[in-house]
Amino acid sequence: MPDPAPLFELSRASAGYGRSLVFEDLDLTLPAGCVIALCGPNGSGKSTALRSMRRLLPMTGGRILLSGHDLKDWTAKTLARTVAMLAQSPDAPEEMSVRDLVMLGRYAHRRPLSGATAADDRACAEALEATGMTSHAASAIGALSGGQAQRAWIAMVLAQEAPTILLDEPTNHLDIAHALDVLELIRRMNREQGRNVVVVLHDLNFAARYADHVVLFEEGAVAAQGSVPEVLTEATISRVFGVDCRVLHPEGHARPIIVALPRG
Repeated sequence: MPDPAPLFELSRASAGYGRSLVFEDLDLTLPAGCVIALCGPNGSGKSTALRSMRRLLPMTGGRILLSGHDLKDWTAKTLARTVAMLAQSPDAPEEMSVRDLVMLGRYAHRRPLSGATAADDRACAEALEATGMTSHAASAIGALSGGQAQRAWIAMVLAQEAPTILLDEPTNHLDIAHALDVLELIRRMNREQGRNVVVVLHDLNFAARYADHVVLFEEGAVAAQGSVPEVLTEATISRVFGVDCRVLHPEGHARPIIVALPRG
């Protein structure tokens, strides 16, 4: 049986904002079936690459393939049914209920001017259950804690029922407990539901703990990619981030722990 097509293939891809390119002639292949973490310093291109993969940012050169098919050939509705994305710091009216927010994830499946169907109600109920937000369905977004609000947004993404999910810094502004809850949920989406997940993460320890495949960006280029042990090495981290560190392997822990050392 032939190997499945890669999830995304960027070939000589160029993208940016205005006249400023964030990356140029970028080649990147992301495998299907796993949790992929995009990491790197601020401004290195990871969020720009994520937005390009969802066709939210026009390409200025090159091409992107999604499951072997050119991204420009996908219709907007088919793409929305295939790839769901949660951007950084999403916004909604504070008075909107959690259930109404989650129902927004069903737009790609609904006909114009039509009401919610039984399938929409089922998808929303399952998304609320998966994120532990069922008891908050009637709550206003503005009344939620930071962790609850983030889970509500992820429930909206889940309700979209897309096989591929893109998340841009989903742990941003969350305390450690809520961040771990969100990352555990992300891993369950992959392990239990078979969804492809591409997530931008600043915290390398989160990437080391939850990702199957890591891509390190540096100044608009791929500095390294592969499994956690292949990419998150002391030499590579020090070169990309300009800090000394130690990669520790505590007994009884399958994943490494990265400790940054004080400068000087």
